[in-house]
Amino acid sequence: MEKVLVRKRIFAGIICVTLLIIMIVVAMFSSKREDIQEDEVSLTDAVMLLNYISEQNFEDELTGDYLTVAQGRSIYAKLCKNAGAFPIKGKADKKRLARQEWFDIYMKCVEAQGMSDMISTADYTVIGTLDGADNQVYTDQGIVFYENIDIHQVRFKKGTYLLFGENIIYQIAEKKEETKIQNVYIKKAGEDSLMLMTTEGQVNLTKIASVQNPQLLSENVADITVYDGELKEITLKNDLIHGKIMSVQDEEIEIQGYGSLPLQENFSIYKTYGELEGGNKKDLVVGYDVAEFAVEDGKVCAALVRKTPDMQNIRVLIKTSNFADLFHDSITMEFTAETTVVYADGEKVYQAGDSVEFKPGDSCFSGNWVYIEPKDSTGRIILTSVERDGGQTGYRGIFEIHKVDGKLCLINELLLEEYLYDVVPSEMPASYDFEALKVQAVCARSYAYNQILYNGYAQYGAHVDDSVSYQVYHNVSPTEDTINAVKETCGEVAKYEDSVIDAYYYSTSCGVTTDADIWECAEEKPYIVSHTVDESNEYLDLTSEKSFSTFINDKSRASYDSDVNWYRWRTRVSLKQLKRNIDQNMMERYQANPQNILTRNEDGEYESVPVDTVGTVKSISITKRGKGGIATEMIIKGSKNTVKVLTEYNIRIFLAPVNSVLTRNDKSSVNSLSLLPSAYITALPVVDEEDSKTVVAYEMYGGGYGHGAGMSQNGANAMAKEGKGYEEILQFFYQGIVLEKLYD
Repeated sequence: MEKVLVRKRIFAGIICVTLLIIMIVVAMFSSKREDIQEDEVSLTDAVMLLNYISEQNFEDELTGDYLTVAQGRSIYAKLCKNAGAFPIKGKADKKRLARQEWFDIYMKCVEAQGMSDMISTADYTVIGTLDGADNQVYTDQGIVFYENIDIHQVRFKKGTYLLFGENIIYQIAEKKEETKIQNVYIKKAGEDSLMLMTTEGQVNLTKIASVQNPQLLSENVADITVYDGELKEITLKNDLIHGKIMSVQDEEIEIQGYGSLPLQENFSIYKTYGELEGGNKKDLVVGYDVAEFAVEDGKVCAALVRKTPDMQNIRVLIKTSNFADLFHDSITMEFTAETTVVYADGEKVYQAGDSVEFKPGDSCFSGNWVYIEPKDSTGRIILTSVERDGGQTGYRGIFEIHKVDGKLCLINELLLEEYLYDVVPSEMPASYDFEALKVQAVCARSYAYNQILYNGYAQYGAHVDDSVSYQVYHNVSPTEDTINAVKETCGEVAKYEDSVIDAYYYSTSCGVTTDADIWECAEEKPYIVSHTVDESNEYLDLTSEKSFSTFINDKSRASYDSDVNWYRWRTRVSLKQLKRNIDQNMMERYQANPQNILTRNEDGEYESVPVDTVGTVKSISITKRGKGGIATEMIIKGSKNTVKVLTEYNIRIFLAPVNSVLTRNDKSSVNSLSLLPSAYITALPVVDEEDSKTVVAYEMYGGGYGHGAGMSQNGANAMAKEGKGYEEILQFFYQGIVLEKLYD
């Protein structure tokens, strides 16, 4: 009996062990099968990928769940007819293709179908979808478009992806690599969610692993580290500093009180006032304390712009005599009142009548800046080393000097209103009607406002310079009228909808204005339109040669500018002089913008290539006109090259009467202009008296002075003399605008 029981127990044990072995084998086989399936491509995915490179219909031909070797061979035979032998060898037809084997075949098919420029691979770590943007995903490489991807399956994972153009279309493989996304702004944190602001938009992450201490994370800059589908770590960067921004360079930023600090590689900017959004370096307006900066290991990793500047101060880079250069070999100044000069290691007080000279080699420039500040607002600083038309009059405000590449950079910081005291008379004659001076004040203030925001000289710590590149400043002494024109319009700017306009202006119209298309502005300026500069304020289509020629030659047509000497003018420029103009300016204008100087190739197409001559000039013709009839395109045919010249400014340079006489509306003459007064011109060939087939010069008849977009200063003056107020005049030249105060 005991032996029977023993046999039964042994038999039962054998059965249990056998079942256990079978279970282990099945589990191992299942695990292996799952691994194999992960290493294979489904037929559905294969057909989808084939549709990107071929119009052949593989969907009906290929059957089953996964791609086999035989099916891969069939695809290869159809798409790679001359690409050599099938790359997979020694594997039975019924076996499934491994994922990498399939992609080797696929990329050969891509090449054979001529699609190599469209299909590529790249590595990304997907973080999440961009809020409010369809089919866009935020990755460690920025924003990427995607198709056919389940974002939740790949989120927080490093992977190699197949791209069609710039769109992710398939994940080829996963990579077990950690990824750190630097300097994102955590807008809001929850227990299982994060609302992130990146420089490219908002990313909302939901259903993530438990977030520790979410109340401490919100409204902070942080690095987030992800690995294998999980949010691994959040590192806050809440060591914040702030101060007046002195300069913004490509790789560093200077903050008053902290000196120059290097920028972290992935330096980010966020505007936190109003609606939170990503910003750019233009938002770091020099001369203002508008941001907090997150610092890590001595490097600035992010800027949190907290407000817009109050716009009450402007920083002007003062150029050398005759506006020749940005930087000075030396600077000499004299003081009209007690003035303090602050150096890096101390300060010195000067009295009225004292003078001081600064040279780049002086020991005081061992620090970053030297500051010169009068004791009170009545003090003036006279730059005796800088000559201007108005003489050596005193500057308001303070001066700052710092060394740049062995020379001195000189910046004058002062109140915007006081800056305008010296801009208005430098840009418009002080003798003009008072309402016209008020128009100029509003235009100059509006222009300056936008230039402060544009931050054009941020690398040197300034907003504008004092030349015609911006607005001429301190070239002509102010008068009581020009100062009062500024005071009576204090703080007023012209706005279109919610934005301060770019208040372009020029000297004299030809009786009609143009629009902002002459500069091919990326941003539309609907307030600058083409219209006649007369009581009718009407639109005339002058884009054809015939219509413009009729208009410009009609001496009976009255305009607000009719009595101005620049209203009409005539000049004749010899073919030899035109050739010199063209050859001397061709490369410079090409380098300024290669897309505006195009050369005709052998196929008759115009392309951007550098040329330094057209050879002997055969003909010149205006081939395109903008609104108001302004010449915007010209073709010069030469013995060596035929060149298409774009923009009104380039045309004015090439046709300049450099060694010719120009006769104006009042019969007065001007000699040797380096720039044609305007591009409102007709250009007619003048033939040799003895040989009617030989062109010897071009007769140009035109009108106006300046680019012709926005306000005509002489037109504004004439309107003011007729009794029109400054607001009415502004709304005539800038249509649809309103006047608003920046401050009182």
